[in-house]
Amino acid sequence: MVGVAIALVVSACELTDLIPPVVEEDPSVASISVTPGEFDLHPDSMSVLQVQARAFDGEGNEIPTAASEFSWASSDDAIAAVDASGQVSAIGEGDAVITASLLQHQGTASVTVLGNETEPDEPADPDEEDPEPELPDNDEFDFVLQDTLVDGTNVEVPAGETWLFGPNVEVLRANVIVRGTLAMRPGSSLKFSGADPDQYVGGGMMYEERFDRDWGMWVLRSGVLDIQGTPKKGWTRTGMHPSWDSSDEMYVAPTDPGDTQVRRWQAGSPIPRVDPRAPAAEVVNVTRDIVIEGPGHIHIHSGHPQRIEYVQLRGLGISNSASRGAALGRYSLHLHHGGDGTRGTTIRGVAVVDALGKAFVPHMSHGITMVDNVVVNSYGAGLWWDLLDVTHDLLVDSMAVLGVQMPRAVSGVQPQEDGFTLGFGTNMEVRNSIAAGVSGGRLAVGFDWPGVPDQRDPPPQIWVFDQGNVAHNNSGAGLRFWFNNRTEHVVRDYVGYNNGSEGGVHDGAYKNLTRYEDVLLIGDHWMQHANARDGKVYRDIRVVSDTHGMIAGHRKAAADGPLVVEGCTLESGPGYSKVLISTAERNTEPWTAHFRQCNLTPDDVEFESLQGGNEGTRVLIDHTDGRRWEIEVVGGRRVVRSR
Repeated sequence: MVGVAIALVVSACELTDLIPPVVEEDPSVASISVTPGEFDLHPDSMSVLQVQARAFDGEGNEIPTAASEFSWASSDDAIAAVDASGQVSAIGEGDAVITASLLQHQGTASVTVLGNETEPDEPADPDEEDPEPELPDNDEFDFVLQDTLVDGTNVEVPAGETWLFGPNVEVLRANVIVRGTLAMRPGSSLKFSGADPDQYVGGGMMYEERFDRDWGMWVLRSGVLDIQGTPKKGWTRTGMHPSWDSSDEMYVAPTDPGDTQVRRWQAGSPIPRVDPRAPAAEVVNVTRDIVIEGPGHIHIHSGHPQRIEYVQLRGLGISNSASRGAALGRYSLHLHHGGDGTRGTTIRGVAVVDALGKAFVPHMSHGITMVDNVVVNSYGAGLWWDLLDVTHDLLVDSMAVLGVQMPRAVSGVQPQEDGFTLGFGTNMEVRNSIAAGVSGGRLAVGFDWPGVPDQRDPPPQIWVFDQGNVAHNNSGAGLRFWFNNRTEHVVRDYVGYNNGSEGGVHDGAYKNLTRYEDVLLIGDHWMQHANARDGKVYRDIRVVSDTHGMIAGHRKAAADGPLVVEGCTLESGPGYSKVLISTAERNTEPWTAHFRQCNLTPDDVEFESLQGGNEGTRVLIDHTDGRRWEIEVVGGRRVVRSR
């Protein structure tokens, strides 16, 4: 079918009650309203529209009423039919009245079903050049919506149809509900407006009437997003790319110690670099030629693959004090319980800017590929899904998260959002990705493997993390492993610099099988908080710290084997030791750390205390020049022996 672009303005303020009030069985109900009060349908385009009925008391206050409590009827089913949920379908040309009834009260809406007649085309001027089309050929779509304000009524893409949203579509105080396919192309824009974050309920599996004021986009089980903007590189460390223009909106990551602020960047400006051994700061480009703007959210509960490419999502996501932060399920881009149906989904080149909640949430939705996406200045985590739920077969490649902070004035609590929360599942990988400028205290972490309340039988949390990941200028740790893992993890090829009090690596919490290889920390210390299952190995690590190089031994559980640090170079700040053995917090059994082929001597190792929990602790040192020592705490004394 061929769609026609129309301008549709419907206002909830135009609604009227056509039935005078009468004495009713429930005296609290005084009137019924139906929105929209007047609307047009066309059999070949906008053939279905969801109308809403609401009940009010005598003072105009809405009375919560389930949709099933209303009875729906059409004055002429040959023109427009209405089902039990209030969904109106165009049948034939003409006018009809849709009535919603509750007890002895009624509300009505007028519908006009337009005919198929069109005016004949004017003869073409042979001397006039054809303009460049702004949108694809309408033959691809059943309906095209552009230059349109929709006020107070949901816009629904019917199952089996493909709609194109073109330029300048604004949805005021309403939802976009996708049962078919919603396409957007270069030049497309969609704006949600009128939302109050405090009105959002949050939660739920899919769209229901109780979420009618949780305004945003809802993609239902049969729904598909087909969003294809013009390709544009998300970020570089040079500030240049052939797809970039000097007028684009760009940002640069912080690099100075203690700084977490992301700043605007102009083409040609210097790009800071803290150390020749570390990469330069990241420059992120958020300009895209498709824009979806909030406040609002995108909630995808579909059993089909989605294609979401090169679109800017600005001001999406919802947070409020009732939710103590991000409203559950109301995120910038949320793929919710898609299961195996989402396999083949591609999220590429998406720019999430000024998010008012969490950014990317692939929640129990498997087989998703995320490439070259960016998040700039978000209230919530750049990547996250619900703790203990599992997502399988996820690839996150070249994702940059710059600036995460949940305002305490919004959440009412101390913020603890991450750049990346590396949740539960199998066959997951994050590589070549960046977390910088995460702010909010010591638990505001760049890359975080979270712990769980019940450590006895947690699900798998298996990530490949071995290629090009960088965390810097986060107020907590750059990387925090806080999971009692029964499977082996390898953290490899990771760089952290100028992170907060928890260091570039915080390895916790009790026992795990995590190994670290080829790690560089600059301006950060290394905090070893976890003991090993069958031995723990750090290999080829380089630490250039302003304080202690490594803080080790802060243990809460007995070690099954020694900590082995092999091939390390540790540098500390003035007045600090290269290795500080902290006091055991709970477990007081003797503990052993073995430093092999490291630049250490006994003078480089300091004990926080020689009493209590460190009694019997041994530190073995194999220097790079062949010298070997043993340090042991005996009777509250530090004893050094050659080996």
